[in-house]
Amino acid sequence: MGLCTTRMPADIWEARPGARDGADFSARQRLITRHLPQGAPTSPALANLAAARLDRRLSGLAAAAGAAYTRYADDLTFSADAPAMEKIGYVMARIRHITADEGFAVNEKKTRVLRKNTAQSVTGIIVNDRAGISRRQVRRLRAILHRAGSEGLPRQNRQNHPHFEAWVRGTIAYINMINPGQAKPLQEALASLG
Repeated sequence: MGLCTTRMPADIWEARPGARDGADFSARQRLITRHLPQGAPTSPALANLAAARLDRRLSGLAAAAGAAYTRYADDLTFSADAPAMEKIGYVMARIRHITADEGFAVNEKKTRVLRKNTAQSVTGIIVNDRAGISRRQVRRLRAILHRAGSEGLPRQNRQNHPHFEAWVRGTIAYINMINPGQAKPLQEALASLG
């Protein structure tokens, strides 16, 4: 049990500034008892173990409906052509039933059906015909780089990002990882700034 969990020693909690005010009692209880740390390197493996049976059942449902199922952490995605879309009501009902049966809950606020004529975004990546980043994000970066040609890159930092140039370079590298064709003009514009 203790292999993937952690806990904060109570004396460390008590030594923090403002510890005597007692306002964070519930946070203290959560942190000083064994818990799974968020964002730990073990998190993806544990999520996959916890959802293994769910994945098998939802993959079977997708195959029966003529669709494909993928999951990234807690984001479930079903992809299908037009004929399978005729069964969308049935598939959505079965998804809710299966997830509840496996001890999970569907977040209805995040649930959406994206048809072919809309931008189909999965975890921030547009996946319609090929993977890419939203046009809006690419246009914003292109505008920053265009104006940087005459005004300089530091003057484009309108949100006061502490490491703006690194953010620009990192964002372009991220786009390149997703879609090199989308990133190429941005890389060239950045290189031309010198």
